[in-house]
Amino acid sequence: MQTIHATLIDLSHAYSGKLAKKSGESDYLICNYKEGEKVLSLYEPHRYPDKIQSLTGALNSSQFCVWVIDKIDSIFAQTALALILKDLPGIMVFTQNVVPEQAEPILKSTPLWNWEKLQSPSDADLRQKLLSLNFTPSDSPNTALVDSCFAVGGVGTVALTKVISGKFKVHDELTVIPGKIKTAIRSIQEQDEDVKETSPLSRAGFSLKNITPDKIKRGAYLTNSNEIQEFSKGKIKFSIHPLIKDEISNKSELFFAWDLQYVSAKLDLEKITAADGEKEFNFTLVAPSAAKEGQEVLIIRNAKSPKIIGKGEISGLN
Repeated sequence: MQTIHATLIDLSHAYSGKLAKKSGESDYLICNYKEGEKVLSLYEPHRYPDKIQSLTGALNSSQFCVWVIDKIDSIFAQTALALILKDLPGIMVFTQNVVPEQAEPILKSTPLWNWEKLQSPSDADLRQKLLSLNFTPSDSPNTALVDSCFAVGGVGTVALTKVISGKFKVHDELTVIPGKIKTAIRSIQEQDEDVKETSPLSRAGFSLKNITPDKIKRGAYLTNSNEIQEFSKGKIKFSIHPLIKDEISNKSELFFAWDLQYVSAKLDLEKITAADGEKEFNFTLVAPSAAKEGQEVLIIRNAKSPKIIGKGEISGLN
């Protein structure tokens, strides 16, 4: 079985809820559609633009993006910048209210203009377009990202996860990070069916041994690898996107976003602007988190209207 993970940005609601069936909700809606041996997992940032982490969480969970464009306004420009920085492949879908020529002056000089452009496709055609996608699973060690965790009567602790890399089997011994707590898989479900082993990149439910739900926070990792590290300090090499005119200083309130993490960070700097290019600074997180060395993060400035201002790579994690 192959799972395709895609973000659907659709502020017009032209396709929202029509391509797949809702199966969960957090900062974004999780919708699934199964056809044969393919599963489409759609992430809809339904709280965006009011809540920027709705968008970052969806994009960081995806391999692909569908951007439904219904109007050219400030939110359109903000969304375009986020997609440029995240650098996913994608499709632009134009509703009957907008044609590609209206977006061309803004997007032509960006990588987004290389995306396929569709004019008001049917629900079925757009769904089939997504189901035709193919992605190569990572052969890195077993790692899964926890979306939620809770207790089920007669079963115990259940973690709903997205498999990032590798394959998990019943009885696998794992570590929860942050926390470095040991656990093991009692049973696995995919698409409401019991399985002995996960499919690559699937969404899977794990029944876990010797652990309670309060020990596993949303955004935690289940892994048998040393690649994922718990940390609160490190270095970040980043640049501010040229379209951002803000000056960033040590007084700026910034957040780092990767996977399901959205963490407040303090940078050891005096000031930086887009004109300064790529620079490296020490950082400290307000709360401990987890990532792998070299993890790419989106950088958000928290202001009256929080916005993604750049991206960087973190290293030297400790």
